[in-house]
Order: sequence, then structure tokens, then C-alpha cells
Amino acid sequence: MTKAQEAKLDEFMEATRRMLGHPRLARVNDCTQSEFNKLPGLLRASVFMEWTGLSREELDDEVRSGHIEAYQKPDGGQRWYYKREIARMTGFKL
Repeated sequence: MTKAQEAKLDEFMEATRRMLGHPRLARVNDCTQSEFNKLPGLLRASVFMEWTGLSREELDDEVRSGHIEAYQKPDGGQRWYYKREIARMTGFKL
């Protein structure tokens, strides 16, 4: 595949994602790398869900199954989510 064909395919796939994508994923499509760079290393669940498009139940299931790594204090306090997990899931660069 030539570079021009790859670019055309990427453009088509992006347009398809915007048109057919799930409404919860709209935030991810609107985000830029520069916005992502401003995020701290550990995030609350609400921010993580906003960037990934996951619901609370989906996020909890993914953490429970070990697909998403999260930090929780030994005393059982609030769970925090790693920015690197968003990068892994969405393709943003760290």
C-alpha cells in the first residue's frame, strides 16, 4: 500500500469513527495530544472514563479482570487510574 493510499484509508477510518462511533467515545475524538499532555500521571475515574469512553461498570470490570491497571491505597481508599493506560487504549503518546 502506498503512502497516499494509507493516508486516504486513515482519513476514511477517522470519518467512519466520527459518524458511527458510540456517543460515549465522542470526547476521545475531540481530544488532542496537547490536551493529553496536560493530564497528570494519576487520574480520577471520571476523567479516565471521559477520555476512554468507558462506563463505570465497564471500567470496574476491566480493572477486576486485570486489563486496566489502577492504583489503590492499601487502606482501601479511592482508586486512581494511570494516564499511561489511556495512552495504551487510545493511541496518545506519553
